[in-house]
Amino acid sequence: MEPLRLVTAARASLLFSALLLVLSAQRAQSQGAPEELQLRLTGGFYPFNGTLEIYHKGKWGLVCAAYFGDVELKVACTALGYPGASSSYISTATRGSTTKIWLDWISCPSRQTPLVDCYFSNWGEAFACDASEVVGVMCDDTQGGGSDAAQPPSSDGGGGGGGGGGGLEGPPPSYGGGGSYYDDPPPPPPSPRPPSPRKRPPPPPSASLCSASSSSAPSPAAALTPTAAPLATTTTPVTPTTAPASS
Repeated sequence: MEPLRLVTAARASLLFSALLLVLSAQRAQSQGAPEELQLRLTGGFYPFNGTLEIYHKGKWGLVCAAYFGDVELKVACTALGYPGASSSYISTATRGSTTKIWLDWISCPSRQTPLVDCYFSNWGEAFACDASEVVGVMCDDTQGGGSDAAQPPSSDGGGGGGGGGGGLEGPPPSYGGGGSYYDDPPPPPPSPRPPSPRKRPPPPPSASLCSASSSSAPSPAAALTPTAAPLATTTTPVTPTTAPASS
């Protein structure tokens, strides 16, 4: 009788353990396990800033800050679910951390490139930094804010302060004609030039000039009046007369 009770108790314990495993698996599935190349932020004062971590082969790891530029910042913030990107910096929150450094660098062709289409250095072979020189990011959680607010909204995601699903959704916005896309919006058109001032007409001649010109020009009456010719004067020479001498 005693062995039967032991067997029954052992079976009940096994069934209970199996039930716990099933419930744990269902809970993890409902919460959503991290996906490959998913991002998250840790150690920040706000949900939209912190040390950047990337998920690869079941583990979270860090990214060196040396080659992390504005393009990669925008791609990362979009993958995290934020509409804008503010700045990147060298994070000091991981000094002395044993968290693995996954990548030396991430290189993305443009700000509209999905994270899965970016280029990555060799996984786990990080030589450009240690745990005190990894990248931290500051995203913008306000729609229409930040220097890149004109970019399309990103996908939503969870995990570590807004972790995203690892990619962008939707086509990039079109600027200008022809349906072409740019990394940045084109510059605004130049402002029109102000109209040139009209030239003023010359002033009419003054009264003094009119009087001077009228005094110098002969009047029509004077031009028609005949002019008398001067009389010629003839001078007759006087011959002296000599009186006869007396005898």
